[in-house]
Order: sequence, then C-alpha cells, then structure tokens
Amino acid sequence: MDARHIETRLDRFAKEGGIVPLRPFYIWGEFRIEWNGESLYSDEAHEYCETCADALLAKLLPLLPEDQREDHRVSATELHHEDTSKNCMICGALLDYALNECGVASELDHYRAYPPAGKLHPGDAFHIARMLEAAPANRAVLRLGKAAIQHLPQHDGALATA
Repeated sequence: MDARHIETRLDRFAKEGGIVPLRPFYIWGEFRIEWNGESLYSDEAHEYCETCADALLAKLLPLLPEDQREDHRVSATELHHEDTSKNCMICGALLDYALNECGVASELDHYRAYPPAGKLHPGDAFHIARMLEAAPANRAVLRLGKAAIQHLPQHDGALATA
C-alpha cells in the first residue's frame, strides 16, 4: 500500500469523524495594545480561524488612531509548510496546514512517544495524513501510516479494508 493511498484513507476517516480543518487567517500589520487589563497583540505570524480574526480586528480597530486603521485587515493565508500542526491562537480550532521536513520530524517524535493504540482517533488520522502528504518516501512515516491503518475501527469494514 503506497503513501498516497494511506493518506487518502486516513483523511477520509478523519473527515467522517468530524475533523474538518478551517482555513487559516491572519491580521495584516503588527499591533500591541493594552486595553481594560487585556493585552491585544498580533503579528502576521499569528493565525486564527476567520471568526476569531474578525472578532479580534473588530475589538482592535476602535482603539487605533484613525490613520492606522486601514493598515489592518483580515486575510486568508496560503498553506505554508509548517514546523508543526496549527490551531487558532484564540479558540484552538484546527487550522489546515502542510508540514515541512522539521514538522514531519517533530510529528514523528510525537508518534514515537505516543504510538497509535486501540481505535485510531480521527484527529490523529488527520495529522498522520499530513505527514504522509509531506514525506511520502520517508520509511518511518510510511510505517506509521500503515500502523495507523491497522488501528482504524473495525466496525467500518469498507474503511478498514479499502
């Protein structure tokens, strides 16, 4: 079984299990404002779900001088190859991502410490699929993908044997 086939099966299982990553957004322009005991801070490396980015910007804009307001807006990001999985900096929602070589190594370290056991969680299926997408020729990633397939719930015969 090749990496692409395993990735597709794991992605399908993740989606059927409710794992639907959100598109990442960021706010143009760096800011740091202290307001009512709350620190409002962001730079263009911070990523959010669209709802949280919009809410943060709505809170921020009235606090900025009028001539600086147009410097800040919410924008969707392109998928960049990341060192790790991504979550919204405010609500923690899973954001879509792709891994780079360091990210694959980091995720491999995680799954070496916490290998799939029992029924595979849909979130793990999604993360392992991202590793296969990034490093389909990596033998350790392929072994992990094959092990993950073995931990798919057996009650779904079509998924477990497809």
